[in-house]
Amino acid sequence: MDPGLLLREVAERMDAIIVVTAADGLSEDLLGSHINYDLIEQLTQISARHHIHLAGEGGEYESLALNAPFYSRPLRYTSTQVLRHGAGRNELLLGGFS
Repeated sequence: MDPGLLLREVAERMDAIIVVTAADGLSEDLLGSHINYDLIEQLTQISARHHIHLAGEGGEYESLALNAPFYSRPLRYTSTQVLRHGAGRNELLLGGFS
């Protein structure tokens, strides 16, 4: 599937956020960003400059779906913590799930 089309489908059908960044051009500022049309445009520009897979299929970033049509209810969290591992890898730890 075309990665841009895949991301647009995620943006339209789910509430998903970036929880790990692990590639050149993907800073910790993206952690917690919702996959929406603005983020897709930003990822498209980063992909063009740094030759990463637009949908993160090479492990460039990881996402978490907080809500989707097949969920009985959305995931909610109350706390976040950023872990910096060096070499461009950052993780967003979520806590207080309900």
